[in-house]
Amino acid sequence: MGDINQSYFLEKELPKKTFNNVLDIGSKDYGNTQSFRDLVKYNNYVGIDMEAGKNVDHVVDLTKTIEPLKENIYDLIICCSVIEHVDYPWIFADNVSKLSTNKGLLYIAVPFVWKFHGYPNDYFRYTHNGVKKIFKDYNFEDCYFSTYGAHNYFKIKSDDGFAKQLTYLSTRLDNKELRFSEKIENNLGLDLATDKKPQKVLSYIQILMIGEKK
Repeated sequence: MGDINQSYFLEKELPKKTFNNVLDIGSKDYGNTQSFRDLVKYNNYVGIDMEAGKNVDHVVDLTKTIEPLKENIYDLIICCSVIEHVDYPWIFADNVSKLSTNKGLLYIAVPFVWKFHGYPNDYFRYTHNGVKKIFKDYNFEDCYFSTYGAHNYFKIKSDDGFAKQLTYLSTRLDNKELRFSEKIENNLGLDLATDKKPQKVLSYIQILMIGEKK
């Protein structure tokens, strides 16, 4: 299940094709998020979570096992707002890799800044480089971040550029909202194609990435 920017990013950045097998990790419907099933073309879709519930086909803890799932099956794996809740993320990542086909895609979204939220617990926050280290079997060419602004995300063109983007946001925030101008977006390397709506920033920043299995 995904928030509005995770869903928007998926629609814009995922290759327009029909996937054979899709695995949605953290698929439980809590009533306030959108199902990815409605946004992806597929032949077979499986949703897993650590708890049973709506939109969950199998209860699986990927830090312990991949069963009843099979290895080398899924050509698209979706993992959004999950690994901050995983106590052993390196084991989790290795099992995700086992499930992925050769050249299979992994779409992952993680919080970089967000309040404590335990489902059942909350352990980590991640940078784009942290995701690359944990999911070492995938190539991530482009990395993005988004804030509270709906239908908005920005490309991270470099580590230094990302630091400048965040510094700008932190120094110019007036505790309410910030509107990006084209001049500012150009200087920071932001994506001019996205909607330029006022948006809250800094209280929620997430990283959005799609990688291909090596």
